[in-house]
Amino acid sequence: MNITEGLLNIFQQNTSHLRYLNISSIVSGNKKCIHQLLEMIISLPNLQICRLRLGISMSPIQLKISSKSPIKNLRLFGINENCSTDRLILLLQYLPCLQSLHIIANQLNCVSKINTKTIFTAPISNFILNIHQFNVPFVQFTNFILTLTPCLQELTIICRTPLENLNYLNHQEWIPFIQSSSNLKKLTLNIDRISTINEQIWDKNCQKLTKLMTENHIAIQIRK
Repeated sequence: MNITEGLLNIFQQNTSHLRYLNISSIVSGNKKCIHQLLEMIISLPNLQICRLRLGISMSPIQLKISSKSPIKNLRLFGINENCSTDRLILLLQYLPCLQSLHIIANQLNCVSKINTKTIFTAPISNFILNIHQFNVPFVQFTNFILTLTPCLQELTIICRTPLENLNYLNHQEWIPFIQSSSNLKKLTLNIDRISTINEQIWDKNCQKLTKLMTENHIAIQIRK
């Protein structure tokens, strides 16, 4: 898409009945036009499934719309783009019906502290995060998930490069998270170890985490 004023006019006139929308790439477009496009998408009255470039959704300012979106399934993808949690929070407050969220990004940039008084919690039951590299401390990451998606039932974490530490496999780190996630039924970790981590230590951590999840009636898959 080459996002121009003309395209926005065509989009506004012809998309009121859309139930599915997929915008896979952007050739060009200034920040103002991209922001206006996002506002139009969120305002669509019948949209159920939406696939967007991550950059379109990462608006740094509030949307100037009064309506809430009926979107139930949202996929944001940008392999070379970063996902900022504060901007994601701005977006999700307009998606009260969202059930499934899938993010493909380079990295996840978490704000140091989330303002729980202003955040809108989405009824997301399925959350998939696919990133190139984890640069977020485990506790900060899980606190973000708990704050944003208290109804989470299925969590999938995919890291496209080997992990440099064992934080995301440390069963002790997971205990507070699962104790606060009463609805969690399934956890999938698609991760691999960096060569400097001993394979036996890695496997031992996997076994302990699997045991913890099983004892709490949570199905777990650790894919290497």
